[in-house]
Amino acid sequence: MLTITTRRAHAPTPGPRVAADGAAGRATLDGSAVATAPVEGRILWIVIAVALVTIVARAAFLAVEPLAWVGAADNDDIMRLLSVRAFLDGQGWFDMRQYRLLPPDGLDMHWSRYIDAGIAGLIALVSMVADPLQAENVALLVWPTLVLAALVVLTGLAVGRTLGTRAATLAILSLLLWPVIGFGTFAPYRIDHHNVQILMVSVMVLCLIEPGRPVRLGLWGGLAAALSLAVGLEMLPVIALAGVILALRILWAPAGAPTQLVAFSLALCLGSLVLFVGQTAPALWGLPRCDQLSPPYLALTGMAAVVSLVIARFVAPVASPVVRAGALAGVSVLAFAVVYPLLAPCLQGPYANLPAEAQALIHARITEAIGLWSSIERGSPAPVRLVLPALLGAALAGAMLAVRMRAGQTTGIERRAVGTLLAFAVLGVAGSLGQMRMIYFAAPAVPALTGYGVAMLMGSAAGGRGAVRSLASVAALVATIFLPLLDARFRPSGTADEDRILAGKCRSSDALVTLSALPKGVVLSSLNLGAPILLLTPHDALAAPYHRDPDALLNGIVPFEADEAGLQKAMDRTGATYLLLCRDQKIADGASQADRLSLGETVGWLEPVPDVDPRLLVLRRTDR
Repeated sequence: MLTITTRRAHAPTPGPRVAADGAAGRATLDGSAVATAPVEGRILWIVIAVALVTIVARAAFLAVEPLAWVGAADNDDIMRLLSVRAFLDGQGWFDMRQYRLLPPDGLDMHWSRYIDAGIAGLIALVSMVADPLQAENVALLVWPTLVLAALVVLTGLAVGRTLGTRAATLAILSLLLWPVIGFGTFAPYRIDHHNVQILMVSVMVLCLIEPGRPVRLGLWGGLAAALSLAVGLEMLPVIALAGVILALRILWAPAGAPTQLVAFSLALCLGSLVLFVGQTAPALWGLPRCDQLSPPYLALTGMAAVVSLVIARFVAPVASPVVRAGALAGVSVLAFAVVYPLLAPCLQGPYANLPAEAQALIHARITEAIGLWSSIERGSPAPVRLVLPALLGAALAGAMLAVRMRAGQTTGIERRAVGTLLAFAVLGVAGSLGQMRMIYFAAPAVPALTGYGVAMLMGSAAGGRGAVRSLASVAALVATIFLPLLDARFRPSGTADEDRILAGKCRSSDALVTLSALPKGVVLSSLNLGAPILLLTPHDALAAPYHRDPDALLNGIVPFEADEAGLQKAMDRTGATYLLLCRDQKIADGASQADRLSLGETVGWLEPVPDVDPRLLVLRRTDR
């Protein structure tokens, strides 16, 4: 085997140096006299193996009895399981309607059947050796574990090849400890589509920073982006930014850039079309929908492919960078003007067609739709746990890149990789100002940036300038990677999701399952009890935080903030059989009729239902 050796000069260097070999792109991060590529490769694989063992061990440790996780679960995870169950029970591939929510018509969900198919396949596989409920529980553990394992391997290898083994090691640690990924969307029992989306856009972003064949990198990145769009549109801005970055690279690095841009755009366009056809009923192919992959977004990807071909053929060969920039801007503006009429209805987001009252409730009451400043004002821990580590990691990486560039210690691979990652981190942090969930935009970049920034600082401290830099390295490690583990101690009071916390004690599976003894009916409940009712009981539900029908949102909030006349009107309008409240819990500061009922007040037209869990208060009409 040929071993390539990088030796340090006799004079001490102020910090780590990146190997000049563009193919390897490895950094001598620890300042050692000799660093060999095979040794670094073995160390990186050991780190990845330890991370994978940790992930599997965590899943095994956190395993619970079937459905015991429901009380603390996200509504989307519960609804996903209901969708998987319906699919396994024979509901059609193209039929994504939840018929027990807002009966008799049901609520059409905007999700993709592709995720259901993966989870259903795992359940069917485990069912060969276990009973159905146990098989379901195992699949709910295995699915997010597999997705996280794939992300760990891909991140470790890509960061290791571009920024070095130490950066890759710290990136993996950041990935596992940052709540957006390790403790959030990729945790056991998290089967919603966000983890798959993050994995796909991470593949896309890693293809942007990897050195290698532009055609292969463009194809893989475009196909991953297409699958992310098919699963859900949330990552559309991230995919758009990737396209912009590839186009801008033509201005200063035309070699290989046009080829990767064309490969990416064509793969995105054709992949999106194939996936759209695969998950959309033929009768709906012409229907524009702003909350899922549909003709407006297919038109956008198609125009992107055309623009990339024009840029590669006519713009990239232009000698002058200034003329290339002008031509690139002109082609892009013209293309957007052409596709604008199709996109215009969707530019205001997926909630544009909802009544103003429903839109206001979404932005005021749905946790992930609340902006950063509102979240801080409400005392939510999310800014400290989610946004602050991302902001600190990106700032440290940017600062270290600037220092190393000034010292002449960087290579083109390093500058391109860190600069690209910083763009996505800025997009995520800036997006969180509008909605907290937009911090997901930064998910493909933050672990790698954090790993790079801390690794460079640690390497600089090892270069011989002593205690101050060593202390700064430790502080950076704590602030960027371990901060989420410390925030519970300093967490302010209050929460942005008051309804869910108030529903917590009666949302547990052992409490709600007692409703199964009641004659089947339709339950009017607060917003965060609807999905568990559907999963744990035979009853139908009238409220859940999904926007395709505004009644699903309004039913879970408005009646519980109304006076007696308003509550009675809601019961009449919805045809509810039961009113479900959490005993001794207030939702509207005690001012509403629902609050007074939960605290013990009675009204003549409602009577309590016996033989349910004492944490619950179930009322039914006396005049029917």
